[in-house]
Amino acid sequence: MRPAPWQWPLFFCVLAACGPTRPEREGPLPDAQLPEAVRPYLTLVGSWIDTTTDDHMDFHETWTHAGGAGLIGHGFILTKGDTVFIEELALGWKDNGEATYSARITSPNKGRWVPFHGRAMGTDTLVFINARRDFPKRIAYIRSGAGWSVRVTGVEKGERRIEVFELRPTSSRDM
Repeated sequence: MRPAPWQWPLFFCVLAACGPTRPEREGPLPDAQLPEAVRPYLTLVGSWIDTTTDDHMDFHETWTHAGGAGLIGHGFILTKGDTVFIEELALGWKDNGEATYSARITSPNKGRWVPFHGRAMGTDTLVFINARRDFPKRIAYIRSGAGWSVRVTGVEKGERRIEVFELRPTSSRDM
């Protein structure tokens, strides 16, 4: 029996809904399957805190492995128990180690993602640059003991601006 003309759209909707799906991977790719060039980025995975930069604020940054294609992160600043700044972060890479670090803050840039392109410079330095921006123009993560020294640089209102965050692994009491 042939379907009536009005039944064709319904048929295609059912076919699309029941058709083959792409298998989803459970968890991230094992490290052994990742290209060697992307392994330095995995050292960002974890929860980090800077309590030393300013006596009145704590800067938090957390990264999780989102699978073979990258990391997902978020950062926030607490001042006297109030969250005064929130950013969403993402880090993706190609097999050759070329990376894109992206940040999104609600108010500036109308909530759009801002990309920074970069590379791992050995195993202890990750540098990301967006030459079209004034601030930040460059973000560098430099391994410092068990943590990271993060330098955010650029130009703001015609003046060179540098922010430094000394990130250390968090403990449950820091949150």
